[in-house]
Amino acid sequence: MPVILKDTKEYYLKLENEFQSLNIEDYFKQVRRELDKELFIFMDIGENMKFSIIDILLENLVLNKMHEYINKGFKDLIMQDKLSELSLIYQIIIFSEHTKIEFYSKFNDLVIILLKETEQIHKTKNLKSYFNNNSYEHFFRDIYLFKKKFNNLQIHAFNKDPKIELIIKSNFEKLINNNSEDLVGHFLKYTHELIKSTIKQKNDKVTEFLEEFTIIYKLISEKDSFEVEYRNLLSKRLLRNPNYIEKTEFPFYKILKRESGDHFVKKIETMLNDIFLSHSINIDYYNELQSKKKFIELNFSSNSNSNHSKSSHNSVNNTKQKSTKSVLNVCKDVQVYVKILSHGCWPIEKLIEKQMPNIPTLLDNHMSEFTEYYDQKYKNRTLKWIHDLSWAEIKAQYKDATYSFIVSSIQMSILDIFNKVNQISVPELIKELGLNISSFQSVKHEFSHLISIGILLNERTKKVFRHEELAEFSIYDILEVNPNFSSNTSKIILQSKNSLDNKTKRSMSHEISHFVLEDRKFQLDSIIMKILKVHKKLEFDKLKELIIKGLQNHFVPDVNMIKNRIENLVDRVLINEESNNPSVYSYS
Repeated sequence: MPVILKDTKEYYLKLENEFQSLNIEDYFKQVRRELDKELFIFMDIGENMKFSIIDILLENLVLNKMHEYINKGFKDLIMQDKLSELSLIYQIIIFSEHTKIEFYSKFNDLVIILLKETEQIHKTKNLKSYFNNNSYEHFFRDIYLFKKKFNNLQIHAFNKDPKIELIIKSNFEKLINNNSEDLVGHFLKYTHELIKSTIKQKNDKVTEFLEEFTIIYKLISEKDSFEVEYRNLLSKRLLRNPNYIEKTEFPFYKILKRESGDHFVKKIETMLNDIFLSHSINIDYYNELQSKKKFIELNFSSNSNSNHSKSSHNSVNNTKQKSTKSVLNVCKDVQVYVKILSHGCWPIEKLIEKQMPNIPTLLDNHMSEFTEYYDQKYKNRTLKWIHDLSWAEIKAQYKDATYSFIVSSIQMSILDIFNKVNQISVPELIKELGLNISSFQSVKHEFSHLISIGILLNERTKKVFRHEELAEFSIYDILEVNPNFSSNTSKIILQSKNSLDNKTKRSMSHEISHFVLEDRKFQLDSIIMKILKVHKKLEFDKLKELIIKGLQNHFVPDVNMIKNRIENLVDRVLINEESNNPSVYSYS
């Protein structure tokens, strides 16, 4: 070692001890002064010697202290957003390839530690409230703010270093896509509840949430699975409350479209269009009834929403009713709103197959009128009515109080029967509904809710249950109207509209997974063909890289899946495998 390098090393070993007591900011300011001094003094000694001296400086003052300062002071600078100080440290570190490589490694470790600390805080302090009670606002808000902080850090302190960007992105993706915690599922529920809250309260929470949604959505690796589940929750929101869509649903649709493309959101776009078209058809149908001075006479009062699967579009209708005397003393007017759902876009296939009870005469008459109108207007389409997605608001008079019951279509059919009789046995009720014992078991809980809430009584027990209790009754019991029903609230929601049993839900979940897998095969085949059509011939590693890059906004395929699809395309002679080099593929 030349004398000058030996003296330089001894000098910086001595300085390292002198700087020991300094905090990270002052320490690196001193290092910067020493570095500037070396660059100025040895300006004319030659490139090799100059960089040898700088390497000695960085090795002794930076590399040897990297672990200590990264885990302590560096972490504090990040949390305090001290971008100029961090930029100074970064500019020193990149002078040497050795210090840069070591810094990337230590920075990666630091990001992992910080994310684990953030996750652990929520797990230890709020495990039950965050992950059991569907309240994820603070957790995802912290992740969003943390990601935003690191993005700002990468741009303004680390000079948009792509390696730093990759470290940040990959670690946040690992956190969000942790299947053991199902954070993507929690994020979907959180988004769903926030949109519902905005619709109900008509506040600006959705607008405030959009940037947070965008940042976290970008981190999700299996975006195709996300889209399927998002569509399931979207259908619930649209069918329950189709209003306020421009401010609540369209902003998310635009984000998904921007990040993942037109094809990705095609079904979501169709669902939204169905709701808008429903409004138009509703007005047209209602005007036609008025022009003909034709109103349907009905014998049961309700305000109902009926949903119908169809090849395309959605429709709405209002009707009036002449009042009739009833056991439940229901109010006079009836308004019916019909939605038409495009087949294949809404998650309703299992509901189409379900056996449903006989519907009240009021809906039967109205359905006939609407079907006649629709068949004349859209001659090449066929309506299929799905009552399991329907709901009704029924107004009933008890003594001096009027109550509104939000019920499912099955519960509406049950109450329609009690509109004619005060008491009926369960077997007779099942027969009136057009059900058999087997299908009755799947809707038994619908009866239980009516008993639990106190609208109906079990003639044998006469017990009125608390609202959270699910009433039990047997096939041998007799049910009757409770004339003394009362409630502290005038509007009572009896239960959710979707009554799929657990077995059906598990079957649907399996079918969704199968659908996503099959769709991925088609996407892989398509992109492999497109890539080879452009590049003509590629080695496997380069082809794999382009495939992953091309699908990153939809899902991240594993290597085995890529290999299987390539082999499948080769077997079908859609692409060629080079005979002398099996790892090279070309377009046929």
